[in-house]
Amino acid sequence: MTQQRKQALSDLRIIEFGEMVAAPFCAKLLADLGAEVIKVERPERGDVARRYGPFKDGAPHPERSGFFAYLNTNKLGVTMSPAKSGGAEIFKKLVADADVLVESCPPGVMSRLGLDYASLKRINPRLVVTSITPFGQTGPYSGYRAFDLNVWHAGGIGYIWRERFLEEGPGPPLKGAGTIADFHTAASAAIATICAIFSRNSTRKGQHIDVSAQECVASCIGAAFANYQITGRVMGRATDTRSAMMQLLPCKDGSVQLTGREEFQWQALMDAMGNPEWSKDDWCQTKQGRADNADVLRLMMMEWTMAHTKDEIVKLAQNNRAPASKMADMRDVMADEHLRSRDFFVEADHPQVGVAEYPSAAYTFSETPWSIRKTAPLLGEHNEDIFSGRLKYTAKQLAELTEAGVI
Repeated sequence: MTQQRKQALSDLRIIEFGEMVAAPFCAKLLADLGAEVIKVERPERGDVARRYGPFKDGAPHPERSGFFAYLNTNKLGVTMSPAKSGGAEIFKKLVADADVLVESCPPGVMSRLGLDYASLKRINPRLVVTSITPFGQTGPYSGYRAFDLNVWHAGGIGYIWRERFLEEGPGPPLKGAGTIADFHTAASAAIATICAIFSRNSTRKGQHIDVSAQECVASCIGAAFANYQITGRVMGRATDTRSAMMQLLPCKDGSVQLTGREEFQWQALMDAMGNPEWSKDDWCQTKQGRADNADVLRLMMMEWTMAHTKDEIVKLAQNNRAPASKMADMRDVMADEHLRSRDFFVEADHPQVGVAEYPSAAYTFSETPWSIRKTAPLLGEHNEDIFSGRLKYTAKQLAELTEAGVI
């Protein structure tokens, strides 16, 4: 039998107490690298993400959410309400020998439960607590409620992501599909958590990490801050030389993104297009000239793109070393030969969702591999294993706790 290689974070034990995307995905990133993650959900209803589709066979069911299944691979699952009598004590027993607690309760909630960092570090001085909220634990917005949409725009990125080629000028601010802000926040939180663990290995002390989703989003647009302070210009208000050179254009079977930001890239793109006559006109010889005539440029380029498929365009452009890509939908991504060659999709069989291919990680390790060891837990699936097997509660005590709604 081949000995399985140890994963990068297999020595860590993590408690997750959060819902939807940011906290669960942060914990998933760590779990997929080997950490043992115990996910704590509310009794009966569980993580609200269980109510989000798509659902197996199209019928809504808390155990058949593909959304929840993806966000919670490699986790053990228990149910518990720290707000119920005795619940906080069970929670404290869980974190007593944990390395990390990842939580996403509104500021003040954990304190009211007696589970804030100051209380927990008395039980476990080596504990790292990662708190993820829309606006952080302090400041005038700390108590604000927000969804991904609110955070996206509060961080300023929506104003920059906008249609730039409308005749009447730039369009309204846009939001990326899905919950991009939450996923980026989760990745930032995971990095911060690992850094705190690394520090703890030297200091033997844990710490509290305060993650603000707004700040995670704002950190992505550093150039916009520099632009405003140096030039006084607010990015997103008008077409500039870069947007004119980075065009999303329709073609025979979809759309393609063509980039000619630098002069050598522009010339490479023109070479791929066969150096059309209009590309030799005076207005087309400089970045500024092309930006000033962005609408005309778009129409000229569309004459060529509409005569080709997206695969043909990308191949022609890349063969001339011009940056280009097709605008891929899920069919394109799932069938992408490059992703398939890198084994990006991993098949797993969930007892309720069934067999599905999951996206893996955005990185590979030569010695400590990423892997899906188990699919997302059913609601309360590991209550007995954790509460009886580890915390030594008897069957009678578990029955009483269940009756009281604690677990």
